Amino acid sequence: LCAIATLSVVLGALAPNSFMNGFLGVDTCFVLTGYFIATMLSRESTIDGTIIKAFYARCFKRIVPLYSFMLLILTVITPFVLLPTDLPIFITDLKSALPLALNFQNVFIGYDFWSEVLSSSLLMHTWAIGVVVQYCLIVPFLDILIKPNRKWTSRKHRTIGYVVLFGASLALHLLSSAAISFDLIFSRLWQFLLGNLALEVEQMYGLTENGKVKAHIALKEADGELLLAEDVNDIIESGKLRKPHREIDARQIFRNMFAYTLSFFLIW
Repeated sequence: LCAIATLSVVLGALAPNSFMNGFLGVDTCFVLTGYFIATMLSRESTIDGTIIKAFYARCFKRIVPLYSFMLLILTVITPFVLLPTDLPIFITDLKSALPLALNFQNVFIGYDFWSEVLSSSLLMHTWAIGVVVQYCLIVPFLDILIKPNRKWTSRKHRTIGYVVLFGASLALHLLSSAAISFDLIFSRLWQFLLGNLALEVEQMYGLTENGKVKAHIALKEADGELLLAEDVNDIIESGKLRKPHREIDARQIFRNMFAYTLSFFLIW
């Protein structure tokens, strides 16, 4: 899906008349990013300073080195390929792209998507990378806000929290100006949360395991003792208790397909 989304953006840039909706690949990437990050954080019972530092370090390693290398290459070759009158525009965009904040510059000057396309800026698409990084910066704290401790925060309350944030962000997206709706992280938050909600649906119907026995096992008997099932990894690894075999029936497959179909329909 990531490859298809990326290809649609490239085709939309190379042949905009043939692939007029190629920009939707960016929206798809936002949903997938929300899903991947939610999967990473769902493995942690609580989010503390150590988890946040490790999460930031992982995001930094995946994004910043290649992003910095791209900016360096463009800075070197741009004076040879652009007209002298276009260099000031590139330098202005570069100053905002370096701290991954080009989307904020676009908000301040009132640029929406079509304004950026018509400007033909070399750094036009770096706004999306900035939005992803900004989401990475705030998502651990959103996680703490919605589910401070998964052992006592029910999935129902977590889902309600996500839906409230989703609705607030979608309202900002629909009611704000074109520049804010397109570029601001808070008006794009609903797309990332859509991926998060997809993970909640999967876990709700037992479609993912995350390396743990699901909480609906409730109690299991091992060596004559009743054991809480919410933290039995050590028991499984010791061989005292085997993970139950799951049968995937038609209803589970349908629910999974419905969750993803609904996600992409909302993007459309």
